[in-house]
Parts: sequence; C-alpha cells; structure tokens
Amino acid sequence: MVTMNDEDETAFANAFSKVNYGSPKSASKTASRVKAERRAVMTDKQRSKGESRNRTIQMNFRCTPSLKRLATGLSGHMAAQSGKDVSIADMLEQAVELLAKQKGYKRVSDAT
Repeated sequence: MVTMNDEDETAFANAFSKVNYGSPKSASKTASRVKAERRAVMTDKQRSKGESRNRTIQMNFRCTPSLKRLATGLSGHMAAQSGKDVSIADMLEQAVELLAKQKGYKRVSDAT
C-alpha cells in the first residue's frame, strides 16, 4: 500500500493550481465556448430567431387529439396569413395574451 506524505499532497495540488482549473477566466472561456458550440449546431432558421426569444421555461401538458389538431391547424392558418412560420408556442403566446386581456387579468410579474 502506497501512502502520500504532506510533500506529495502539496506537489499534487500544485500541479493543478498551475493550470488554473476553476478560475473565473477559465469559467468564462468555457461558457463562451459552450455558447459558440451550441450556435454551431443550430440551423439557419434557429439562428435567425436570435436572442429576442426568451423561452427558457418548458411547459408540458396532455391534451385531446382534437385540441392538438385545432392548435396545429390554427398555427398553420396564422402562418399562411402572415407569410411567416408560426409555431404552436407562438400561437399559444398570442392566445393567452388575448384571453388575459378579455378576462381583465392584470399581470403581476413575469418572474415565475
């Protein structure tokens, strides 16, 4: 069995401290590299949506087949009218905003 003395432990720790693992500079480089790699695998269409979209929260729910058909059909209809792609998420955002106005709902905050 091999044991490490204090000198060995210090030498081992120093080997890693010279590389600056976990330094703020290293973390910032890693974050920018991850962002660049994420953008590299996006399609042109995904890249064109830009940073204006702030969809960071995922909502999942079950619905009836008829609601799914209606949502798909309505988003397709909206796309045909506008000449732009309209996803179900785009359509739902507009629908919820209109329903909130119609029902007199005042938004408390965007924080969830």
